[in-house]
Amino acid sequence: MLEESLAVLRELGNKKEILPACLTASGYRRSLESDHARAVALFGEALSLLRKVGDVRSMAISLNNLGFATLLSGDPERATTLLEEALARNREVGDTHNMASS
Repeated sequence: MLEESLAVLRELGNKKEILPACLTASGYRRSLESDHARAVALFGEALSLLRKVGDVRSMAISLNNLGFATLLSGDPERATTLLEEALARNREVGDTHNMASS
């Protein structure tokens, strides 16, 4: 059902960041199922959309999600780069809570 919803949202376009939020939810689900490669793809798609709209706070969260999924998928070098960018974005918006997880 979630994948079908994502397909419909992709057709409609990014409406008020609804699609990135749904992609993120699906990425969390895939992570819980240990499907880290799919989680990386979903979090990456969400990040790409958030970069386009310039939502720095959401980008930081998405970078953090993508970084941890990338680490779990076996690419620690790329994960480090993503998590460092997440930390920088969290600093930029003053989000000390998420800075700690980056």
